[in-house]
Amino acid sequence: ELKNNGAPRPGDIDWPRALSASCEQKAVSMGRSSDLCTDIDGAPIGLSFPELECVVLELLTNAFQSSRPGDAVKVCGKTGPDGYELRVCDEGVGLDEAGLEDANSRPLGHGTACGFGLALVRYILRKHGASIARDHSHAGVTCLKVTLPLR
Repeated sequence: ELKNNGAPRPGDIDWPRALSASCEQKAVSMGRSSDLCTDIDGAPIGLSFPELECVVLELLTNAFQSSRPGDAVKVCGKTGPDGYELRVCDEGVGLDEAGLEDANSRPLGHGTACGFGLALVRYILRKHGASIARDHSHAGVTCLKVTLPLR
């Protein structure tokens, strides 16, 4: 029986390497390759690779758009106490609590292009029992933390 419409799950491929490569391609396409740092550990997570890639690339695009060339943007992931923790951090103006809450509560398809992307991220995450929140542990940095279930 094929699950996820046959899409490969992160456990089926070297997904940290593939995700890092996708992030690097996005950075190059946005002229920000020297600003990107990735540090992604592997773990058995409960999303397909295309869904995971969609979530991360949307958050990464927002991070590049809200920061200036030369500002560091970091994508990191590791297993935490509540599941797999994936963070996208930047030194730009970022998304404040109201903006994140608005994106979390808005019906899919309503709002700006950026809001639509965050609504899509929210839809994918909720479908899998995952969450997104602003991480306040990094002073002077906007950091969004996605917590994914382990499988």
